[in-house]
Amino acid sequence: MVLEEFDFTAIDNDSTLKKFAEKMSGTLGIERLKTHLAMIPDDMFTHFVKNATEVNARIALNYETKTAGSGALFYVETLPPETVFYSLLIANRPKGKRTEIGRSEESDLKNEEDVLKYLSNLLEPTNGTSAILQIGGEASTGKGICCVILHDGSNL
Repeated sequence: MVLEEFDFTAIDNDSTLKKFAEKMSGTLGIERLKTHLAMIPDDMFTHFVKNATEVNARIALNYETKTAGSGALFYVETLPPETVFYSLLIANRPKGKRTEIGRSEESDLKNEEDVLKYLSNLLEPTNGTSAILQIGGEASTGKGICCVILHDGSNL
């Protein structure tokens, strides 16, 4: 396997990684994980994060004048479209009255379970597809779009 300028030799005796790839492939519905998931040493991963992440220089425009303002240069780091993140979703009991995310002043979110149920409903697949989110400030460039698959963690 070649990543950037490094050539790696696959060690095919890691049945734990194969089992994990099989489980994740079934959970996420991504068949390519069975054949394309790789584990690399921490120092190599650190190298790729520092040196192989796509970094683009951008300039913020003043929408009225269509010119760059002072200090408008900024950099955006993006990940390859094949990137898979796996994370935990943890909720705490709501504190105080909130009006964010479309909730009324008298919220019906009373405990952790209510919060998780609300988030699950927001991220519930529609029309047989996964929930789609845009994460980050790059909506105008089509970056940061990802699908979300909720899983209760059983059978992993």
